[in-house]
Amino acid sequence: MTRPITLFRPPTRCPTACSARALLVPIAGLLTVAPAQAQDTPRAETAAAASPAQAPLVLETVTVTARRAQEDIRDIPFSVTVVGGDEVEARGTTTLENTFASTPGVGLLSYGDTDSANIKIRGVGSLNRVSGDDSSVIVYVDGMPAGVSDISAQTLDVERLELLKGPQGTLYGRNSEAGAINITSRRPTDEREGYIRGEVGTGAYRLTEGAVSGPIVDTLKGRLAFRYTGMDSWVENANTGEPLTEPEDVAVRGTLLWEPTDETSLTVIANHEAMTEHAALTVMRPYGEAPVADVPDGSISDNKWNTRVSAELTHDLPFAVATLFSGYTRNDYYTEGPFYEGRLYDTLIGMSPDGQRRYQMGRDTFNEELRLSSRPEDDIFWVAGANYFRSDRFLDTRDAYDTYYPGNPFNADIDRDFSVESYALFGEITYPLFDVLKVTAGLRHTWEHKTYDAVWRANDTNPSALRTATDSDTLDDDYTTGRLALAYDVTEEATVYGTYARGYKSGGWNDFGSNIAMGQADPAYKAAVVDSYEIGVKSEWLGGDLTVNGAVFWNQTEDDHLFIFDTTTFSTLARNFDTESKGIELDASWRIGHGFTLGGSLAYIDATITKVPATSGSGVSEGNAVPGVPEWGWTLSLTHEQELPDFLVFKDPLLTTSIRNQYVGVRPAAPENTLDLPSYNKLDFRLGLSTVNADVYFRADNLLDERYDTYAYYYPAMMAGGPDGSMGGPSRGRSFVLGASYYF
Repeated sequence: MTRPITLFRPPTRCPTACSARALLVPIAGLLTVAPAQAQDTPRAETAAAASPAQAPLVLETVTVTARRAQEDIRDIPFSVTVVGGDEVEARGTTTLENTFASTPGVGLLSYGDTDSANIKIRGVGSLNRVSGDDSSVIVYVDGMPAGVSDISAQTLDVERLELLKGPQGTLYGRNSEAGAINITSRRPTDEREGYIRGEVGTGAYRLTEGAVSGPIVDTLKGRLAFRYTGMDSWVENANTGEPLTEPEDVAVRGTLLWEPTDETSLTVIANHEAMTEHAALTVMRPYGEAPVADVPDGSISDNKWNTRVSAELTHDLPFAVATLFSGYTRNDYYTEGPFYEGRLYDTLIGMSPDGQRRYQMGRDTFNEELRLSSRPEDDIFWVAGANYFRSDRFLDTRDAYDTYYPGNPFNADIDRDFSVESYALFGEITYPLFDVLKVTAGLRHTWEHKTYDAVWRANDTNPSALRTATDSDTLDDDYTTGRLALAYDVTEEATVYGTYARGYKSGGWNDFGSNIAMGQADPAYKAAVVDSYEIGVKSEWLGGDLTVNGAVFWNQTEDDHLFIFDTTTFSTLARNFDTESKGIELDASWRIGHGFTLGGSLAYIDATITKVPATSGSGVSEGNAVPGVPEWGWTLSLTHEQELPDFLVFKDPLLTTSIRNQYVGVRPAAPENTLDLPSYNKLDFRLGLSTVNADVYFRADNLLDERYDTYAYYYPAMMAGGPDGSMGGPSRGRSFVLGASYYF
């Protein structure tokens, strides 16, 4: 059966301007096309001294860059969810994880730390992530690619987030078999402006955020944004009664925009983030009223640092827009914690063993891309380019010891080095055959070279006769991904489309391979391939007051990845399994009138494992449901705005109220389907008062105080006739936030 190596860590981490305007977005980021999101333009488009809340609600064209060039969202032949920056602020979602965790069609298993979330879209993705390179959803931050391990922050001062559903290998390249997330931060403005925001709330929660933007000299503009957040963990240490950790995040971003001519611009962005004490929440189930973890005081630490620098040069040619992008990212990650959680092992074996381990990870990533694309006013959309990508990553184990099982292969110092180098050529075109019919064709070919080197050195307490071992391997691959689509404008209000896409996720090596401890090689796992089919409709009615969108989809995936741990030999393997998913998504938004907006979305997904290797040793059977993917999910929201007369210091006040419920259905916790995560409802509420240049608001999250699972894992009995157990990550319970923003 699949098991986490580190018996305390989860499987994928084992050795193992809060504006009222934003509240008018009815689906809170879950609509494929949310008309109010079109307003989420840079603040330069409002008066410098005016709060965005005072901007009138105008339903207009939503322009996105989901296909690496500007275009109307209705022209994109696949599903795209757009979340505006003002909406992110209104919802108080400071991470990508909690921004998209509530999106129907997105399956997310999260362990609470900064490195181990596993995302599936429409049932496509790794059954269990095998390595830091095993990402099914690629994240692009201002043109710089990152894996799901880097989704912890990234929502500071954003203009918009775009969630692209379905394989995106044509334009986003490697590791996008399930989809992509495209993030665009706010750019410098023509006029001097800025904002400052503060929040306090339950559990010692606090936030300070702000930005200042404007011209520096005639052709040079700048923007500087920062954010600090802190809180107490909602899980307590059973031995001290204190919060398990006290997570804090600091993020700073500086942007320079140089426009020497009307046709040429250079954007340089430097970003640094520090995320500290985000420990994985591994708590014995059931959690009870106050979740606790039984670990030695001070034994847990989880810290990540991320620095990103990029430059993007664009030039308008007479026939196209030329873009040259160059970026570099440095990630450093440090985590330590015990092998064994006390309450679990007191249950399983009647004692709490002593064991500890520490991991250090670093990654250098380079990305270079040259693109030519159509201009926004062109009738024919097209984009073509070349890409170079390189990643050098290390993962080291240090200071491990295990008093319960000294022969643990991870009771050792281990150095692992991974490198990836790839080259790609790509292109996509949408051509109008007739006034109402468009055909889209895209193709990308990638050449990839990977290397793996490892050194294993037994610790003094490890009784193994083998004291040192090495392993190395190389992997060369080239593959083609692409997309073919047709879109037909049934009326001026409605467009139907059909899309076929081929996705690919390259092979690699298990981050925690244990064969090396026995003097054997840890073989590479195979690449995953997905064939995806989608038929959908995008429509706007009643002058844009009503939007209705829907899609049906079918995905067939070969050789996706699963991490396997043998509890008898402590061996680890990375195996490949086939899966299939099919389903339907619907969303609607209706601006009823009298200040009310009603919205809702619905997703149904049937995702199953269709093929299991004969010698997998996993305990997984054909026909099992794909883990972390709920069969049903829906959202329902209602917002209202009411203009008020002037009173006290409040000029032109606007009262906004928003209530939203999200339902997530039952979903299996692991591929063996031995444990299900129960369904839950998450009810959120917000009340805000906005004036010309300020907002004051109150937010209540999880009003029903549901302590739902973010993940869970089953541990069978370890002694004959003994009890079993399970561990999981409890969500945060009911919480309240009071905040204020000032715009200048």
